[in-house]
Amino acid sequence: AIHETEEQFAAWGRILGYEADFQAGEPSEEEAVIRVATSASLYEDAEGASVSFDQRVDAARRANWSETYSTFQKLSQRELTADVQVDSLLWLRFTGFQESHPGEFKLIADDWIAFRLGRAWGFLQVTSSAPEGVEDRDFMLSTIQVLLRKQIDHTLNSGVLK
Repeated sequence: AIHETEEQFAAWGRILGYEADFQAGEPSEEEAVIRVATSASLYEDAEGASVSFDQRVDAARRANWSETYSTFQKLSQRELTADVQVDSLLWLRFTGFQESHPGEFKLIADDWIAFRLGRAWGFLQVTSSAPEGVEDRDFMLSTIQVLLRKQIDHTLNSGVLK
C-alpha cells in the first residue's frame, strides 16, 4: 500500500481528500466486480497535485507487487493506457488465479488507476472475478473504463477545478 503523511499533504497544499470502499455482498459465479475503492484529492494548485501524483506513481512503480499479490497463481502485471482526457494517468492491472473452492481456481483482476486533472487527482481500484474456466486476462476492461470515465466526468463537472 502507498501512504502519504499529513506533513506531505500540507507541503503539497492538499485542501481535502475523500475515500470510499464498496464490496459485493455475495460471491458470484459469473463475471463480476467484487470491490470498488475510490478516492479523490484536491490541492491548492496544479503543481501540488502534480507533485503528489508523481510521488504516488513512482511509489507504485517501485512497489513489490508480487508480495502484495502472493495469493495469486500465475501473476501478471501490466501497465495499460486509456483514451481519456486527463493530465496524467497510471493504470496498473494485476491478474492471477485464486482458489475459489478446493482444487478450483478463478481468474481475478485488480486494477489500480490514478489520474490527475489540474489541481485534483483521483484513484480507482476495481477488483473483478471471472467465471470458472475463463482465462482471458482482459475480461471486464470495458466495464472498468466506464467506471474510470464516470469518475473523471464527476471530477470535471464538480466545479472544483475552477
